[in-house]
Amino acid sequence: MIRTETIPVYGMMCGHCVKAVMMALESISGVQGVQVSLEGCSAEVTFDDSAAGPEQFREAIVEEGYSLTPVVEENPAADVPAAAGEARPGESAAGGSISNFALSGMSCVNCAAAIEKCFRGAPG
Repeated sequence: MIRTETIPVYGMMCGHCVKAVMMALESISGVQGVQVSLEGCSAEVTFDDSAAGPEQFREAIVEEGYSLTPVVEENPAADVPAAAGEARPGESAAGGSISNFALSGMSCVNCAAAIEKCFRGAPG
């Protein structure tokens, strides 16, 4: 029997994320159609329930690096002591200064590359 199931997907930040989720779901045998909504944080999957099921879709989403529940923002870098011989926050071995920023919302290589490109283009 053909069914449609809507599954929450959290952590998507860009078109690359949407495509990654879509491809992961489309690769499952029995899936006949996939629509992924970045704004709606969801994936709508049309499938043959004799060949595939919602649990497979949830597993594929998680394996792709996304979450089924809203992501809680944390600052894991806070209060991390420097190892012996490493520069502490605000110091650089080359004599410059280092700034640490708490970033949220990066979920793919393209997101990280865009942020790195912005910083590389800044003076200093």
